[in-house]
Amino acid sequence: ALKNGWYIDSPKKVNSNVMSYLTIELVSWLKKEQLFLPKNKQWAIGTSMGGHGVLTISLTHPEIWAGVSSIAGITELEKFHTKWEMRSHFGKLSDSPELWKKYSFNSLLLSGVLPQTFIVLDCGKSDFAFKSNQKTDSLLTNLNIPHHFWSESGTHNFKYVSKVLKKHI
Repeated sequence: ALKNGWYIDSPKKVNSNVMSYLTIELVSWLKKEQLFLPKNKQWAIGTSMGGHGVLTISLTHPEIWAGVSSIAGITELEKFHTKWEMRSHFGKLSDSPELWKKYSFNSLLLSGVLPQTFIVLDCGKSDFAFKSNQKTDSLLTNLNIPHHFWSESGTHNFKYVSKVLKKHI
């Protein structure tokens, strides 16, 4: 995906239409090439920004996925508003908090946009995103949304992803 594309069609950054690419162009190509599985078997896995991507795409395009796995996913964009060029997509948090909420997984849940796919969260206990993932787990539990939350020792790096990836496949 586009570097720091956040798996969205950016409302502020020109030519940053990553969600449309993934949900329209790529899906169309996969179907044409007969590589697309039936919905009941189609899963997506993402890590970090990609974890954010699969979670939000599962909310906005539930017809594509049976479930998604987010490994070390960023579930609260607002919490990291000064990082990863996010301001180029959403502007300053203080200037446009509603725009940020429109693209943040936890905020979407709180606004009533509920998953229609199965969700797996996995985050290392020393990961900077761990508390946000715990909050997401609590939100999903309180909303009676079927999901799993897995966590082991580890941090936000490739070593952790490599260690846990097999259980997501």
